Amino acid sequence: MGGEIFILPRRDWVANYLPIKSVDQTQRVIETTCPGTYNLTTPPTWTKVELFYQIENIPEFLDEPGEWYLDKAQSAVYLISRDGNKPKGIIAPGLDQMISITGNLEEQTYVKDVTIEGLTFMHADRMTWEHGRIGVQHDWEVVDGQWSCIKAKGVINLTVRDCLFENSGGDGVRIDLTGWNNRITHNEFRMLGGSAVSLIGYAPGTQDKLHNNHISNNYIHHCAELWWLQAGITVCQSSSNVIANNLVHDMPYNGMTFVGGRSALFGRGRNSNSVADGLSYVNWDEIPEEVDEWHEKLGYISTRDNLVEHNEVYQVVQQLGDGNGIYFSGTGTGNLVQKNYIHDISSLSSAGGLRFDNDTWFCTMRDNVVWNVNTSSIVSKWVNNIENNIMINSGVRSNLNLAAGPKWGTNIRRNIVVNKKSLFEPTMNQWMTLEDILVKGIPEECKITDNIFFVSDDQQLGEQVVNNLSGNVNADGNLHADPLFYDLAGGDFRLKDDSPALMRGFIPIEDYGLTEEVGRNR
Repeated sequence: MGGEIFILPRRDWVANYLPIKSVDQTQRVIETTCPGTYNLTTPPTWTKVELFYQIENIPEFLDEPGEWYLDKAQSAVYLISRDGNKPKGIIAPGLDQMISITGNLEEQTYVKDVTIEGLTFMHADRMTWEHGRIGVQHDWEVVDGQWSCIKAKGVINLTVRDCLFENSGGDGVRIDLTGWNNRITHNEFRMLGGSAVSLIGYAPGTQDKLHNNHISNNYIHHCAELWWLQAGITVCQSSSNVIANNLVHDMPYNGMTFVGGRSALFGRGRNSNSVADGLSYVNWDEIPEEVDEWHEKLGYISTRDNLVEHNEVYQVVQQLGDGNGIYFSGTGTGNLVQKNYIHDISSLSSAGGLRFDNDTWFCTMRDNVVWNVNTSSIVSKWVNNIENNIMINSGVRSNLNLAAGPKWGTNIRRNIVVNKKSLFEPTMNQWMTLEDILVKGIPEECKITDNIFFVSDDQQLGEQVVNNLSGNVNADGNLHADPLFYDLAGGDFRLKDDSPALMRGFIPIEDYGLTEEVGRNR
């Protein structure tokens, strides 16, 4: 019938467009042609939007000026004009993608040495959700999707630079399955329905064929305007990439997303008929049935050894909940997140600025600055290194959230953690107490050394929290003290010569965030 329902399912990190099969107005029941990612009858928990669902593209609903209906079969648009005059300048997308670059993956003959420079891309169509889709974790992307201005697979040495991507329904640039030594640099992406840039490799298994790509110096804002669950940059099952010096802001969910395959997929997915939540995104023929332990699963995860540095991310997680500035989940080892600047994420339903979520193993965050994120500055689950970061002024949740998962082997060292009771107390949720203002989770399983903690408006509370932390047998050298920034309120995080952090071995961070101009050079 052409109608769709846009709906926020049970979980806060998802939004679906689902084609409508039938509508029973008597029973007030809508049947969709394919399932949603999660239960559709209950609104999300934390997401602070009035919209739970809306029905779109039904001709009977045209009853107000400005509303329109698209009949694709007849190539006709029906519109109620706002001023009663015949409308002008109506543009409707006719293509899912503007440029398609495709090698022969079976014969391993790839397209090489293509440069796309100085072009403007507009008005490609948006993704439609079809039965039988293969979605990655939480359906944040689809495998080998077709909806983008530039779509490539089986490509080597592709360069996309100095281009503008705007007012388009799908992704800006996406590379799927196979490709290396490709560069997406000095572009601007704005007002897109999906991600700005996506790298989506083969499912967990033995094929690591999307790697060593470079995404840098891009200006990304107001993307995922239709598919709220997508990120500015999405990397899935892709290794050894450099994501550097990108500016990302004003996004409905994550600024950047890096995912591979969570352990749960291996346990549930082999015998599951579900297409939702990434359960179909595993190459079962390549994975022995006896694979069970986490260290065995890591060999089949390709999101590893990525370098994410010198990016700036702010004002994200504006529609959905549980989102983050830069997010990792179910990834392989060796990912390095350093010298990024994450700030001013005002949503109280976000999760954090930087986040290592479930099944993120042996990765490192260092030399990052996270400031004025209204939930946690840094979240780390499982075993990772968190070192030499500055975390300032969270709200609903602790600055440093050492959440679920085994922690033995986790190093938390030489960080500066600053918070204010006056910020934390009025907005802390039911899972928080004042003693959680700086650190929460399972710190007793972590090695926590030489950190400076500071509650800037309550010395007694801060000393109490740090004294409790120091009772941990794996904690040593931690101190409650003013780190002595040059100008904390003004965002000048240089340390004075007599800073106690320097005495604890903190290495000054002088070149965090962007280091050169982003966006188009023309």
